Amino acid sequence: MNAFFDGFINSTTTLQQFVIQYDNALKVKAQKEIEADFASLNTTVACGSQSLIERQFQVEYTHEKFEEVQNEFRSRMNCFIKDTVKESIFNIYTIKEECMWDGKCALKYYHVEFDPVLKDITCTCLLFEFRGIICWHSLLVLGQEDVHNVPSKYVLRRWSKNIRRKHTLIRAAYSSLQHDPKMQRYQTLCQQFYNLAEAACESECASDQLEKDLKCLAKKFGLSSSLKNNIVSEGGQLRYETPVTETPSYNTCGSSDVLVRSPVAVKRKGRPRTNRLKSAVESRCKKKSKATKKNSSTTPSQPNVSALNVGFTIIIISKHIVILCYVLVMRVTFCTQETTTCNVTQPHQAMEYASQTHQISQLSKVAPNGFMSLLSAVHNSFENI
Repeated sequence: MNAFFDGFINSTTTLQQFVIQYDNALKVKAQKEIEADFASLNTTVACGSQSLIERQFQVEYTHEKFEEVQNEFRSRMNCFIKDTVKESIFNIYTIKEECMWDGKCALKYYHVEFDPVLKDITCTCLLFEFRGIICWHSLLVLGQEDVHNVPSKYVLRRWSKNIRRKHTLIRAAYSSLQHDPKMQRYQTLCQQFYNLAEAACESECASDQLEKDLKCLAKKFGLSSSLKNNIVSEGGQLRYETPVTETPSYNTCGSSDVLVRSPVAVKRKGRPRTNRLKSAVESRCKKKSKATKKNSSTTPSQPNVSALNVGFTIIIISKHIVILCYVLVMRVTFCTQETTTCNVTQPHQAMEYASQTHQISQLSKVAPNGFMSLLSAVHNSFENI
């Protein structure tokens, strides 16, 4: 469905546009089918070999299906007849096929049964039963048996280009009877046939007589023979005089007597969504949430206690760090002064240095020597703070 409407509708297409674009999509598909039939009848695809069987499919099949058959003829190059067994009226062939798998050559074996009298052939690959195209194993056996034409049951009529497209005579939304006299004649004759059938079906004798007359008319018009699909009209043009463009417009609708509009928006049935009944639990929860929101909006803003506590803690820690740094600096100065006092020779200078260190130690409450005394002084200073 997506491939059929590709290029015609999208997710934003309305209902009115969908009806118009659906008609345009059918127009394009019908026009492409007519052009393909015209090409199949007036042009030919060259055969890839001198096989008469390939020539038979070239005459009967459309271009697209004949190309698929040609692929089967080309694939015969990878098949070889390994063994042949004759059982009663059947000839059983064992076919070896060479195929590539992961860069390596793999071998597959198939069995083909052939009836020389009726020219019936069956392969274990079942390609014809699955896709309606005769497989390359069967084509190899037919060539080995000198068969020049395959039976008609292997040439399916659904792929043939020499058939009448009956659906093109039926009135559709994308077709216009004013520009197609052939469709008008078909509609008139069908109406006459329906009236005759309705009158004759009342009695068995009348039905038999009408059936005999119809058979005589069929022989008179040559319906027993295979009739080709005359896609070209008397004037040498296609059936539809106005070709369809690739970009359909939204303005015109295919059917002139039908006007499609978008549906009218109406109210929903039943109770509106906003006034639905609520349970007691849901109503209580909503009341509580409204009350909490109201209290939060009316109460004044209080300072954040946790933020104040954090700030106060940071101030205390920074004060302790400053005191500790001061004590360490003083300790370093004390050590340097002690090393210098060792070299002092005057007694009065030694006394002055001792008095100064004693005063500093009294101020900072730190002993002049020992690291443990320094730690105790820092501890005392923390307690005082």
